[in-house]
Amino acid sequence: MIEETLRGIVRDRIVSILEKRIGREEAAEIEKKMTHEDRGKILKEFEKKGSISEETYIYILSKYYFKDLTSLLFGIPSDLKVYPQITDSMIGSGKFGIRGLRKHVRELGYTDDKFEEILEAIYAEAKRKSRENGNYELFATACLEIGSYYIENDYKKAEKFLYEAYELRSILDEKRAKKLLNSIANLGLLYCKLRRFDMAKVAYEKARNMVEELGVEDSTFKELEKMLRSF
Repeated sequence: MIEETLRGIVRDRIVSILEKRIGREEAAEIEKKMTHEDRGKILKEFEKKGSISEETYIYILSKYYFKDLTSLLFGIPSDLKVYPQITDSMIGSGKFGIRGLRKHVRELGYTDDKFEEILEAIYAEAKRKSRENGNYELFATACLEIGSYYIENDYKKAEKFLYEAYELRSILDEKRAKKLLNSIANLGLLYCKLRRFDMAKVAYEKARNMVEELGVEDSTFKELEKMLRSF
């Protein structure tokens, strides 16, 4: 009896934490599916910080709520499918985002070449769908996320995807638009370090336009501006 009472307290607490983001009915359904470890993770984090992090929240949704690939990668549901023999098993794994996809592909024994092949297929399919239905949100977000991922290891690919997202920036919500601004500014910093100042200036101008459009301050943009002025 005591055990059941404690279980009910834990259940209600977790539902109350999750329902702030996804609604009570969905939160209750997720709670029913959760492992003991995941329940403990949420409660421990909430008790320590008074909330759960965005990463924990997305992890829980990815493991128990999202049912399609693009929800896992970009938080946008769709019927887009590429390489289902590889990507379908990511659903319900708790992995999310581009880095989560890379980890999943590696764990299945595939190379990074295959991972990049999958990214290109996602990009191409999202672009095709956007042209068919006129909804460019998924395509713009895919470009943003793929481009942001590539900043660390392939600036040419990063530029390709980020600048395509830039052309569609009016479609992005505020949070994603700010991420695009920061990513383009980071690309500009990278060009400065490579002493490709012509390319850094292009990135700077795009970032400056977004600063004005969004009416926000961005520390990375300011760093880029300062660096360009020093040369």
